[in-house]
Amino acid sequence: MDDAKEVSCALANHVMLTSNMSLPIDKEKAEMVLSVLCASVVRSLMYVMVCIRPDIAHKVEVFSKFVSKLENEQCEAVK
Repeated sequence: MDDAKEVSCALANHVMLTSNMSLPIDKEKAEMVLSVLCASVVRSLMYVMVCIRPDIAHKVEVFSKFVSKLENEQCEAVK
């Protein structure tokens, strides 16, 4: 990493973020969004596992068993 070059990753000009995009949502909707997000992360990990990181196979297998009923603790563990 000592020889790595710095890269600028600016946000695209057409992306508009505003403060009202983070309005509070009810708990049920927040849990559903978290569940979908964690399922997406597990799918991405499966892709990475198959392509370049077979050493994470066991961890991905364990988390993929819980995708349908993820709790906050499991989502934190995925991170």
